[in-house]
Amino acid sequence: YEGNLISGNGTGADGMTPGAGITLTDSVDTIGIYGNIIGMNAAKTAALANVAGGININSLTTDTTISIGSNTTNGRNYISGNAQVNGSSGSAGILVGASNVAGVILNIVGNYIGTNGAGTAAIPNYNGGVNIADTSSRVTTTIGDGTTAGRNLISGNSGSGVVITGGNVTINNNLLGTATDGTTALANSFAEIYGNNTIGTSNISYLKISNNIINTLSSGVVGGAILMNIIPWNETNGSLTTDNTWTGRATGSGQNYWWQRYVGMTLTAYGPKACSDGKDNDNDKLVDFPTDPG
Repeated sequence: YEGNLISGNGTGADGMTPGAGITLTDSVDTIGIYGNIIGMNAAKTAALANVAGGININSLTTDTTISIGSNTTNGRNYISGNAQVNGSSGSAGILVGASNVAGVILNIVGNYIGTNGAGTAAIPNYNGGVNIADTSSRVTTTIGDGTTAGRNLISGNSGSGVVITGGNVTINNNLLGTATDGTTALANSFAEIYGNNTIGTSNISYLKISNNIINTLSSGVVGGAILMNIIPWNETNGSLTTDNTWTGRATGSGQNYWWQRYVGMTLTAYGPKACSDGKDNDNDKLVDFPTDPG
């Protein structure tokens, strides 16, 4: 898939017929998706929604290597505006399901997900930017290749920028909740990164978050930069490294904390400057960082 306008699928007469921009269910050894507009008009200025999401990856029967985008401008995909239409459930910009064969490798590099073509305004995907729902942990997903040119811009989405409920996931050197300049807030509406499952099991076998620029001024109800729920964190299976950059530091409840149930680590060295010691002092299984969210 290269250089295509892939938009408006599933918007039939009733506006309800399911249709993703690209659906991968059976495969060859290698798949490349480069330079496409998925969910917007050709000018990349307005949504032209695919009802069932931008790119859906599920039920692959071959241990495929999939590349979505590259570290060149021509290889960049613009995946935005895949939104709820007339009451349909909608989906994410990129969705990884739980029914793929083991051994799939997914590289998401250099894309704009949730913004206009300039990366300066939101054209949201309805159910988040990237949703890794690989609860069988069969897919190894890398978001960003570690280079500036390979950064994904994942901003302006409804829901969270990245949702992780399963898989082996590395998020490395991306812009999350900012515009292309890395400083102007362009928040995802719930959290920039949201995880909801258990690290170190068959659900989320591994998660590393490193060297990203992450906006802490999320516009959502929760307002967390990174929100982790029911995750016993450990340094063997998960790491949040100190080279992440946190922009827009604000004071006040619900703005700057890493929220983690069943606390497994002290967080003062890993996120924005803490207002307390980052520990669960009142034993309610919620980190006091900077204030106890519960």
